Amino acid sequence: MENETKKPIWMIIVAIIITTVIFGGGIYYWQNKKLTDSKNDLNNQIATLQNQVNGFKATSTRTTTATAPATTTIPTTATDATANWKTYTNDSYGLSFKYLQKYSIDTEKNFKAGLVGNMTLIDKTRTGTPTIQFQVPDGRGGPQPTDILYDTIIENGKITINNRTVVAKNKGNDDSKTYIEFEIGKLYNDANGKPYANLTTTSANGILVWMIYTSGDYEQEFKDIISTIKITKPEIYGTK
Repeated sequence: MENETKKPIWMIIVAIIITTVIFGGGIYYWQNKKLTDSKNDLNNQIATLQNQVNGFKATSTRTTTATAPATTTIPTTATDATANWKTYTNDSYGLSFKYLQKYSIDTEKNFKAGLVGNMTLIDKTRTGTPTIQFQVPDGRGGPQPTDILYDTIIENGKITINNRTVVAKNKGNDDSKTYIEFEIGKLYNDANGKPYANLTTTSANGILVWMIYTSGDYEQEFKDIISTIKITKPEIYGTK
């Protein structure tokens, strides 16, 4: 009877193996499920954070666009090189222009009175002693032989240099001087070919304007002065 009640050893071993497999499988399944759940939870957290970051970027962009100050373009104002220059005005000839403060008026009496004569600007402080003369010729003479000649026109009371011609560079009476000349209005020539004008009438009159300097280069300065000339009585110069 005692032998009948004892179970074979192999049955015990099989039972242990089966129990171990079932228990181990359960543990594996539980751990794998826990790992999978943790992985899914982590992925969900990552997705949530990514959505929050994207939302923050979008909000930041909208805020920056809305609050960015408008760009203001400040207009640049051209500098007037003649702003500090002196102004000469002659009511008799309906003429005014601006000139550097370095120049002084040397002669003017007859010209100021509207008679045949000259108005001379001279600067003795600079190299070459630049000199500018406004001359009403009387037929007995005129400026020195010209090196550079400007062909000018009067439009809307302004003098415009229409053409520049080098006539005979440094071939005047004194080869050390440069003469630049132009005419305001129409000038006549007398029997000897000398230019003249009679500004006591309103018929085809004019003024010779010329610059002399012995050294240096003052041509651009002369052009700048010419650009400031204003004609308030165009009828005197045979124009409108």
